[in-house]
Amino acid sequence: MHFKAYSSNHDFIFSTYPGGSHVEAMRLDGGNDDGRVSVGGVASALATLDVNGSMRVKHVAKTADYTVDSGSGNGTNDYIVGVNTSGGSPITITLLAAATAGAGRIIVVKDEGNTAEDDNITIDGNGSETIDGSANAVISGNRGSVTLYCDGSNWHIM
Repeated sequence: MHFKAYSSNHDFIFSTYPGGSHVEAMRLDGGNDDGRVSVGGVASALATLDVNGSMRVKHVAKTADYTVDSGSGNGTNDYIVGVNTSGGSPITITLLAAATAGAGRIIVVKDEGNTAEDDNITIDGNGSETIDGSANAVISGNRGSVTLYCDGSNWHIM
């Protein structure tokens, strides 16, 4: 479906009407030429994405070696990878290729099993790609986590 405003300063507003009351759900801001979107009743987006409310991201729980989903599987992308090594073996999480991830992609890996001290979680770059210049990063403390972002060529720890 394609929509087009034929004059400037016309917003596309998506609303719901629960109980007969108007509730704005999302607005595509026609007053800016930079593609701003607001969600949750923000009348004028102050950033490219302006959210007035909570956010939900994809979480996957893993108990074995795993490669982060690029979105080719079921149309969604992994954001939080929760790892439980309580099975008694270290686990390796392999990042998707940086070129596939693209600049700005963020991944969080978290020890959800409180066992990384005994069974480390290794986060491995894809092929020869690095994480802050190293081949991998290791979570070795219980309840530890690593947040990574991609620059399009390699991964970095935030």
